[in-house]
Amino acid sequence: MANTLSIIGLVSSLFANINIPSTSFAPPVHRSSTKVRVYAGLSGTVGTSTSGNIPGVALWDSAGAFIGKAMGIYNYVIEDGSFYDLTVKGKKASAEYLSVAAFGKDGLCIAAVAVTSPTGYQAGWLGDVGMKCGAPWYPSDLVIEGSGPQARPACVWIDQDGSNNHPHTGMTMHLPSFTGAGEGLAQEYNDNIDTLCKSLPRFSMWTTRSVHMTLPVYYKDQLRYNDDGSDKDLDKILNPKMMQSQTTAPNDPTGTKLGVADGPSALLGGPIVELGPSKRRRARRSPLQPLHDHLVVSNVTSHSAREVCESRTSAGPDFVGVVEGLFCDMAEKILWPLCDAGIYTDCFDLESKILRSSRQRGAIAAGTDTPDQASRIELKARSLEGEVKMYQHVQVWS
Repeated sequence: MANTLSIIGLVSSLFANINIPSTSFAPPVHRSSTKVRVYAGLSGTVGTSTSGNIPGVALWDSAGAFIGKAMGIYNYVIEDGSFYDLTVKGKKASAEYLSVAAFGKDGLCIAAVAVTSPTGYQAGWLGDVGMKCGAPWYPSDLVIEGSGPQARPACVWIDQDGSNNHPHTGMTMHLPSFTGAGEGLAQEYNDNIDTLCKSLPRFSMWTTRSVHMTLPVYYKDQLRYNDDGSDKDLDKILNPKMMQSQTTAPNDPTGTKLGVADGPSALLGGPIVELGPSKRRRARRSPLQPLHDHLVVSNVTSHSAREVCESRTSAGPDFVGVVEGLFCDMAEKILWPLCDAGIYTDCFDLESKILRSSRQRGAIAAGTDTPDQASRIELKARSLEGEVKMYQHVQVWS
């Protein structure tokens, strides 16, 4: 049986340690090279492809000393649910700080990152962290082999040029804060999300981030842990003593810059209503929906259409949670029930992929049509703004 690595992710909406097999990490190819494996969950583009350009990465050790970097690739993509291995050539050292920066015009939704240092040290990060910290996110169908069928991390969007309305160009993280840290640290994140999301060196999303830029690191004496892995002094995490990491390029002025962090915060509830004939109201349109002609239908127990709709920062195609019996209109951030034998109007017809409108009620009452016939008169789904929804691509997750 393969060795496993404990990485903090979400289980039933709570942080817990998820055992990831070591086979999910790429082996180093050289004694001074680090491998960074980037997993795609779902990615967006202005066309019909759902792949994303390869991001660039940079690495530092525990003291903020620069290890090396690998440039992204504009003309190559990571396919949905797949990964790409980046090779960072540098010195033989354990990578503890990681910067990931978007490349190209094809926005990418990252579900996981797995780092293998030439020293043998392995560390990982799951997109659930970004989701809980308020980054643009979407559910993912990525199943990391050996981690359990329901342990499917959310993915976090990064985009170099903002063409998909995603404001973040990259992210940085302190890898030991998510790898092999013990149950105590996972529970700490559940009890006080600020210890995860509001400590700049631990995890941050950036509106200005390139592979050349530096990042903030903890002074080493700041990081002291209890036996269960939790932080000994929360004040040193929430108000950390920080320093800037070593430059990535001593002769390049851009290599001395930090970029602009977008202070992450826990998710806030959005403007949600389950529509019925007497409950209709206008909702705020989301600026974050790429892939308007896509629909995702998920049979995965851990996926929740309600959770997707109630998040102000979720971004992606319209979403159906079959287990819940709910459909989320992502452009409007409005939740609808699925049609069934007891609900045949003001609901989403999963078979026909349309919204059944209560505007057909007059025809039903007059006896001109059966309920089923009347509700199928409009074979197009219309948003509250009158936009016609025609799904050209339907993905079914199970």
